[in-house]
Amino acid sequence: METELSVWHLIANAGILVQLVMLLLMLAS
Repeated sequence: METELSVWHLIANAGILVQLVMLLLMLAS
């Protein structure tokens, strides 16, 4: 259970980072 929660946290953090990068690219272009 704990390992699954950590995996979900990693996926959520990765998704947030991807969205931030996309926003930065859009603003930079």
